Amino acid sequence: QHPLAHATVVANEWSFNVPFALSAPSTVPATPTPHVWLTGRIDRIVKTINNTPTTESFYWIVDWKTGTAVPPDFKQAWQTRLYLYAIWEARHQLGIPHTTRIEQLGFAYVEVKPKRKHPVKVYEVLYTEVAHQQTKQDLSSAISAMLAAKTFELPPTCPDTYCPFGAICGIAPPETEQLTLLPLPNKPFYRDWE
Repeated sequence: QHPLAHATVVANEWSFNVPFALSAPSTVPATPTPHVWLTGRIDRIVKTINNTPTTESFYWIVDWKTGTAVPPDFKQAWQTRLYLYAIWEARHQLGIPHTTRIEQLGFAYVEVKPKRKHPVKVYEVLYTEVAHQQTKQDLSSAISAMLAAKTFELPPTCPDTYCPFGAICGIAPPETEQLTLLPLPNKPFYRDWE
């Protein structure tokens, strides 16, 4: 059993709404700095106690992967980086003490595949101040590029096999094997379960 299975739950299905101030371009000092909001929903946030002489609390973002896969480069995936950034910026909303250090925060993808020999696999990412500043810089660049764009190119197919938003975004789902539906019988079907 992984320690996260018995950790103290801080929040379930936690929706965040974190303000983000974009870096103003250095070439236009009189331009006001635009503000945007980073929003999302995190499956679970838990607290574990480190078994060291200091017995520090450690906070984990837990993201369950029961249908979709863990991103291939999970340490650099936007989900990982954005969630860690948002939690650190909004830690006071979760009651995380102000004395908590950024190194006491981590992200864990918990992949559950019942048909495997070991059905649960955990992928962990620890957070640092360097990672936080890099994410802030990368977010600022990405959001600035989006705000400046006139159109957005959509990928030809959705990379997520189980995406429930295909009807909204209009991106074709990836190729999957077709299911053959059997015709229903003309008369009611009953089964004796005894």
